[in-house]
Amino acid sequence: EQEEEEQAARRREAERAEEERKTRERQIKERLEAEKMQLEKLREEREKLELERQLRERDLAEREERERREREAQRDILERERYQRERDERERYEREQREARIAEAKLAEARAAEARAIAEAKAAEARAAAEAAAAQEAALRLQQQQQQQAQTQP
Repeated sequence: EQEEEEQAARRREAERAEEERKTRERQIKERLEAEKMQLEKLREEREKLELERQLRERDLAEREERERREREAQRDILERERYQRERDERERYEREQREARIAEAKLAEARAAEARAIAEAKAAEARAAAEAAAAQEAALRLQQQQQQQAQTQP
């Protein structure tokens, strides 16, 4: 009867260890899924920023072409008006260049965040594999210990 109780206790311990392992695996899978979703969001943000940058560059090129034609058509304007217009254009161009540099910086930040997320996901996968291996090894040791106890007990 005592032996049956001990076997029942060992079974319960093995079942508890198995449940803990399954819980850890489920938590690891949930973390990986959350990190994958975050990575996808970062990719989408990077693509959006890239598209915005391309649109700004196209708009800037079209605007510069339009302004060049306007300047050619208005060569007869007085020198003072031309000077004022050129000054305004320089300020606008500098502002657009600043905006373009800001967009490039945001794009670089998004790329860096994506790279960090990839590195974190890889690290999480490595940790998950190590935890799973450790849990499997612990379960194997427990099983071997139980087998040794069963063999040594009459």
